[in-house]
Amino acid sequence: MRISQLALAKVGPFKSNLVAFPERVDSEKAELHIFTGPNGCGKSTLLYALAALLGDMDAVRNRFWQDVNRSSFQEDAYLRGNFAEADTDWVNIEPKDLDPSIIVHGPTGSVNIYRPTREVTARVIQPGTNKSVTFAGFAYSGGRGLTSHQLKAISELESDPLAGALSFKNVERSDDLIQWIATTKAKAALETVGDNPDAAAHFTDALERLDRALSDIIGSPVRFVLQTRPLHLRIELEGKLLELNVLPDGLKSIISWLGDLLMRLDRLDWANDLDVLSQNFMLLLDEIDIHLHPSWQRKVLPVVRRLFPNAQIFCSTHSPFVVNSIDNAWVYAIDLENGLAKTRKAVLSQEARSYAKVLSEIFGVKQRFGPEVEKRIDAFYDLRTRLLGGEIDALDAFVALGKELAETTLEVRNIVIPEIRQIEKALRRETGL
Repeated sequence: MRISQLALAKVGPFKSNLVAFPERVDSEKAELHIFTGPNGCGKSTLLYALAALLGDMDAVRNRFWQDVNRSSFQEDAYLRGNFAEADTDWVNIEPKDLDPSIIVHGPTGSVNIYRPTREVTARVIQPGTNKSVTFAGFAYSGGRGLTSHQLKAISELESDPLAGALSFKNVERSDDLIQWIATTKAKAALETVGDNPDAAAHFTDALERLDRALSDIIGSPVRFVLQTRPLHLRIELEGKLLELNVLPDGLKSIISWLGDLLMRLDRLDWANDLDVLSQNFMLLLDEIDIHLHPSWQRKVLPVVRRLFPNAQIFCSTHSPFVVNSIDNAWVYAIDLENGLAKTRKAVLSQEARSYAKVLSEIFGVKQRFGPEVEKRIDAFYDLRTRLLGGEIDALDAFVALGKELAETTLEVRNIVIPEIRQIEKALRRETGL
């Protein structure tokens, strides 16, 4: 199952907005959609609306327009998603007997009713541990934390693996994650002792892929180590055994959301025999580049896309390093004008596109230098324009400013010196001097 489009009206900064999500170009890689734009343009709102379509109305609840004095308020506010390949048994929704103000179209049709001016909830029953799962949704935001946790025993987790799966809040489930890793390692060890290599491989596979994914992102070997005296989980990084709570914030965040996702996927009862990482699910990532060095930002999406080939992934970012890290992802620039936002048509990302071009075309940042230097370069070009317009008295100021700029860096020098020479040639032709 996949979502093919999302319609919003009077939600967040969107008065009326329709986003179509094209299918993936490469059938062997995850379908990836990236939202970019200035602060307040609605990147997170789009992700929250997608989560609401899958059942978590809380994420988008406070973003509905509340001004009842608007003359246009009688027009229904709504968010609506169109699903493809819907499994009609996936969702059961309990509608409320109210005048509809928000209509959410889910896989089974237009059935979810919500009024933003009243405290009303709609219940969406997602697959739990007591039934087979064909599709699920998960949501995470950057800046998640991770803390050490003292293990008391090796035990199975009893919580619903889908509980809170669509919450973007930085909820730390360090104890569950640590318990799952420790229990999985213990099961693998027991199966190995029992001479059951296939069963042991089943338990170690997800953890080994987590180790590899983390290693690929940070560029150093990473491995979880379960110690028995006392029972404790640590991480081996660059040959040192470390407590989880002393790791860099960026690494904590990656381990927290990626480990949590793998834990949930592994614990679900999937309806088919596919490897858990090859299952069909929706993944929502809100600014996961927070706390990450640019070198790590460039590696997150390629690793995630490779790890989950059949997922439909939506993410928001302020980072050109994230946008430029991958080929054939759909990128949506969002424009914000007078407080209202509109999403541009999707364009495909290209690794061969320079960061300068991404900054200019996708992020709207055309400046290449610091603010003060940019001001002086603008003044330099203004003088150039005046000279070309016949104001010869601007020549001395133009040459003087150009020489000052040329003494800053070689990069700036290579910009201004050719301009000075070109103007001097043009003036010689015109004056005969």
